[in-house]
Amino acid sequence: MQSAIFENARILDGSLGGLGGCPFAPGATGNVVFEDLVFLCESKGFATGIDVEKLVGVRAILRDEMPGETLYGGVARAGLPGKSIRVATAAE
Repeated sequence: MQSAIFENARILDGSLGGLGGCPFAPGATGNVVFEDLVFLCESKGFATGIDVEKLVGVRAILRDEMPGETLYGGVARAGLPGKSIRVATAAE
Protein backbone atom coordinates (compact mmCIF):
# COMPACT_ATOMS: atom_id res chain seq x y z
CA MET A 1 0.00 0.00 0.00
CA GLN A 2 2.80 2.40 0.80
CA SER A 3 4.15 2.00 -2.74
CA ALA A 4 0.70 2.69 -4.18
CA ILE A 5 0.46 5.90 -2.19
CA PHE A 6 3.84 7.10 -3.40
CA GLU A 7 2.88 6.26 -6.99
CA ASN A 8 -0.07 8.68 -6.68
CA ALA A 9 -2.87 6.20 -6.06
CA ARG A 10 -5.58 8.14 -4.28
CA ILE A 11 -8.25 5.47 -3.92
CA LEU A 12 -7.36 2.54 -1.70
CA ASP A 13 -9.59 -0.26 -0.50
CA GLY A 14 -9.76 -1.95 2.87
CA SER A 15 -12.24 -3.30 5.39
CA LEU A 16 -12.74 -2.70 9.09
CA GLY A 17 -10.88 -5.36 11.02
CA GLY A 18 -9.69 -6.89 7.75
CA LEU A 19 -12.97 -8.76 7.41
CA GLY A 20 -14.00 -10.29 4.14
CA GLY A 21 -12.14 -11.75 1.24
CA CYS A 22 -12.93 -13.95 -1.69
CA PRO A 23 -14.34 -17.40 -0.91
CA PHE A 24 -13.17 -18.56 -4.34
CA ALA A 25 -9.48 -17.84 -3.68
CA PRO A 26 -8.15 -20.67 -1.48
CA GLY A 27 -5.49 -19.45 0.93
CA ALA A 28 -6.28 -15.78 0.33
CA THR A 29 -5.40 -13.67 3.34
CA GLY A 30 -8.44 -11.38 3.24
CA ASN A 31 -8.72 -7.62 2.94
CA VAL A 32 -6.37 -4.86 3.99
CA VAL A 33 -7.21 -3.66 7.50
CA PHE A 34 -8.79 -0.24 6.98
CA GLU A 35 -7.66 1.10 10.35
CA ASP A 36 -4.03 0.23 9.56
CA LEU A 37 -4.38 1.73 6.09
CA VAL A 38 -5.66 5.04 7.50
CA PHE A 39 -2.84 5.08 10.07
CA LEU A 40 -0.27 4.43 7.32
CA CYS A 41 -1.63 7.25 5.17
CA GLU A 42 -1.70 9.70 8.07
CA SER A 43 1.79 8.74 9.28
CA LYS A 44 3.17 9.33 5.77
CA GLY A 45 1.63 12.79 5.54
CA PHE A 46 -1.45 11.95 3.49
CA ALA A 47 -4.41 13.46 5.29
CA THR A 48 -7.50 11.25 5.26
CA GLY A 49 -9.81 13.29 7.46
CA ILE A 50 -10.51 10.14 9.48
CA ASP A 51 -10.00 9.99 13.25
CA VAL A 52 -8.08 6.70 13.60
CA GLU A 53 -8.81 6.39 17.32
CA LYS A 54 -12.55 6.66 16.74
CA LEU A 55 -12.33 4.30 13.77
CA VAL A 56 -10.65 1.66 15.93
CA GLY A 57 -13.38 2.22 18.51
CA VAL A 58 -16.00 1.20 15.96
CA ARG A 59 -14.53 -2.31 16.11
CA ALA A 60 -16.58 -2.82 19.29
CA ILE A 61 -19.66 -3.01 17.09
CA LEU A 62 -18.05 -5.78 15.05
CA ARG A 63 -17.04 -7.69 18.18
CA ASP A 64 -20.59 -7.47 19.51
CA GLU A 65 -22.41 -8.27 16.27
CA MET A 66 -19.98 -10.83 14.85
CA PRO A 67 -18.46 -12.56 17.88
CA GLY A 68 -17.23 -15.57 15.90
CA GLU A 69 -15.15 -13.52 13.46
CA THR A 70 -11.46 -12.86 13.97
CA LEU A 71 -10.58 -9.18 13.68
CA TYR A 72 -7.14 -8.24 12.43
CA GLY A 73 -5.04 -5.11 12.66
CA GLY A 74 -1.80 -3.88 14.14
CA VAL A 75 -3.12 -0.51 15.29
CA ALA A 76 -5.93 -2.12 17.26
CA ARG A 77 -3.57 -4.60 18.94
CA ALA A 78 -0.67 -2.28 19.67
CA GLY A 79 -2.50 1.00 20.17
CA LEU A 80 -1.66 4.33 18.65
CA PRO A 81 1.81 5.81 19.16
CA GLY A 82 1.97 8.19 22.09
CA LYS A 83 -1.13 6.77 23.76
CA SER A 84 -0.75 5.38 27.26
CA ILE A 85 -3.62 2.92 26.87
CA ARG A 86 -4.18 0.21 24.33
CA VAL A 87 -6.97 0.77 21.83
CA ALA A 88 -8.18 -2.84 21.82
CA THR A 89 -7.33 -6.10 23.47
CA ALA A 90 -5.10 -8.71 21.91
CA ALA A 91 -7.90 -11.25 22.47
CA GLU A 92 -9.61 -10.07 19.28
